[in-house]
Amino acid sequence: IRTYQAKDQLLTEAYYGLNDELVTGKKTGYARIVRELDEAGNILVQYTYGPDDKLISLRGYAVIRRRYDEKKQVVYEAWFDENEEPVTKGNTYVAYEQAYDAYGNVIFEKYYDAQGKPVKCKDGYASVRRTYRGKDELLTLEYFDEDDKPVMFKDGYASLIQELDDAGNPTVITYYGTEGKPVVAKAGYAQIRRTWASPKQVTYEAWFDADLKPMPYKDLYTSVKREFDEFGNTVTESYYDADGNPTLRKSGYAEIRRVYRAYEEMLSAAYYGTDGNKIIMNLGYCLKTRELDEAGNTAVETYYGLDGETVMSTSGYAQIRKTWNANKQAVHEAWFDTELKPVALKNTYVALDRDYDEYGNVVYEAYYDAQGDPVLSKEGYASVRRTYRAKKQMTQARYYGTDGEPILLPDGYAAVEYELDSKGNVTRESYCDTSGSPVLIKQGYASISYVYKDNLPVSVNYLDAEGVPVNNAKGISKVEMVYKNGKKTGETYYNTDGQEVNENGELLHPDA
Repeated sequence: IRTYQAKDQLLTEAYYGLNDELVTGKKTGYARIVRELDEAGNILVQYTYGPDDKLISLRGYAVIRRRYDEKKQVVYEAWFDENEEPVTKGNTYVAYEQAYDAYGNVIFEKYYDAQGKPVKCKDGYASVRRTYRGKDELLTLEYFDEDDKPVMFKDGYASLIQELDDAGNPTVITYYGTEGKPVVAKAGYAQIRRTWASPKQVTYEAWFDADLKPMPYKDLYTSVKREFDEFGNTVTESYYDADGNPTLRKSGYAEIRRVYRAYEEMLSAAYYGTDGNKIIMNLGYCLKTRELDEAGNTAVETYYGLDGETVMSTSGYAQIRKTWNANKQAVHEAWFDTELKPVALKNTYVALDRDYDEYGNVVYEAYYDAQGDPVLSKEGYASVRRTYRAKKQMTQARYYGTDGEPILLPDGYAAVEYELDSKGNVTRESYCDTSGSPVLIKQGYASISYVYKDNLPVSVNYLDAEGVPVNNAKGISKVEMVYKNGKKTGETYYNTDGQEVNENGELLHPDA
């Protein structure tokens, strides 16, 4: 049942059961709300009630109070609990006020505690002031403490000033400390300068330190120039030092030039040194080319040296070939040397196949040799099949040999089964032989059970095929973990006799 002050101006709303008793709305989470509105229909006060018709907290509060300006913009908001006492709603403050400029931008925010005094929010400031040139065109930003003095924001500055171009893009951003001097913020620089071709195309970018002198930003160069094609792709990037001269970046080149077929469909990338000539960069080649399928996926990628011949990259191949499914997932992958003959990558196989489930998990993977026949990987299997109940929540993995039959891995098992809790945590990990029966693996156990608290594992237990506690290969049967603020601070180890041991299974108190 609802009542209104005027059209679309809800005053009360209540939900009732078959016997006219108050019940909780399935979608709302409350049984009744009561509002006080101003003449414009703005919510001045809202009370939220449960099925017992008592105030209940929903989204962190039971009562909310607001004030508005003439444009129906909220200028004050405060929250209260079931006893109508001020509540913080997950932060440090129980109320805040704000003001707007003519464009609708929030130019002032201030936070208050239960006594009505200014208080710092979780981000470390009690108030913030902004100025704008137009809608969303920020010019200045300043943070203040409870005494209205400049304070450092969590990102490493107390204020910033932006210069904008005609389109509203920031061309210069400078960060300042509490003393009003430039400071290197957590972003890694005190000032950044940019030139824009469009809202998404930065043609020039440079970084400066607290003295406003050129500085490198996450690399060796202090500035970069870019050119874009008609699709919006970056086709050229050139890097410069503090004196404006071409310089090598960490990857070993001073300029990269790309060619595209369409947006984000790159056909080639060539790398150049400071003299403008092609250079072998850190990945081992000066040019890479791509052949794309109809969907824009990279079907073939090949690497070349200065002489125009194929060359081995540091990844261990001169060419990679891929086949993709309709979901842009690689279902086949193979690697080749400079003679375009199959090559293995730190393993035994030169190619692999994959299948995916509806969640995007790889549920099947198979390995092949140069002749296209199944081959055992270094891990001891030619293929693996996995099942999942959701994204990254695996429930089973089974391993197979070159004949497609189950195979025992070097550790002594052919399959692993996982039991998960409602949050996706593994509560039990069990090992099976080729027939699917529990098996004692080389590490000395057949399964591991996990106990969680607050979504963190607090206990690990090793069990035999019958589920009886057993020592693992190190002589440990149980591990208990301790946490502080979500981080593990310690582990305690026990053997099957309940004696405390160290991480190597050695008794800590042999005389006890």
